[in-house]
Amino acid sequence: MIKKILIFVAISFMPLLGISQMKAIFGADTTYGCGSLTVQFLDSSIAANIDNWFWDFGNGQTSTLKNPIVSFDTVGVYTIKLIVSNSTITDSLTKNNFIIVRQKPVADFIIKKNESYYNSDTLLLATYNYLLQDNSIKDSLPYDYYWDFSTNVFEDSLSKFVYKFTKENLYNIGFVIDAKFGCSDTIYKIVDVKDEMLIPNLFSPNGDGVNDVFFVRTNGNDVFKLSIFNRYGALVHIAEAKHISWDGRTHAGVQLKVGTYFYVIESVTRKEAGRLFLTR
Repeated sequence: MIKKILIFVAISFMPLLGISQMKAIFGADTTYGCGSLTVQFLDSSIAANIDNWFWDFGNGQTSTLKNPIVSFDTVGVYTIKLIVSNSTITDSLTKNNFIIVRQKPVADFIIKKNESYYNSDTLLLATYNYLLQDNSIKDSLPYDYYWDFSTNVFEDSLSKFVYKFTKENLYNIGFVIDAKFGCSDTIYKIVDVKDEMLIPNLFSPNGDGVNDVFFVRTNGNDVFKLSIFNRYGALVHIAEAKHISWDGRTHAGVQLKVGTYFYVIESVTRKEAGRLFLTR
């Protein structure tokens, strides 16, 4: 009987030993802000009697209050430390990067033709292909980016990418940079997308592999009609295609003489005409 009583007493006393321990615990009413942030810190530490609190807020400020209110007026990421104690026990808790104060961004972006099309060995031009790139004033932390291409719908996307417009037009481009919690900004810019051609004025179809064909670089989307006339106004060649070219021969495949010729290039939306010199 005596052994049973001792075992019961020992087991019953174990939770009391747990209560005599101390564990630092804290939270806050908010941890994320834009520009500046005022935070109410809340101590919820576990202990029988806590009579000392020491807070370090990572911004040069400290406090000995149980539940202090602190303002963070500088953009940054702050680590918070709490030390709690009584006459016999001390414990601490550190929360790294607990408070985040973001810079309110100033939205801006760059839009320009994707020049890689001009530099590559292709018949295509960057007529409808534009490079868009974030150029906002912002901090170094991650953001979300949203773009509106004259549709009144913002789509989630990257900070830098190539966009292909569908046709020649004036487009009102909207851009949002967003760090959440109201920390965002929006800007609109108008871009005048125009169709383009690069038309040479000389070619030499002599079979040497250099400039043997009259190539016109276009957008690659539209169908064009190419008409070639000699100096007397007679039609010597005609073709329709998305990619415009002429090898210096007539419809029947007869090689034409060296001289000046005239071209007319037409699509649904445009017409170009000019002079072309055929040499050997």
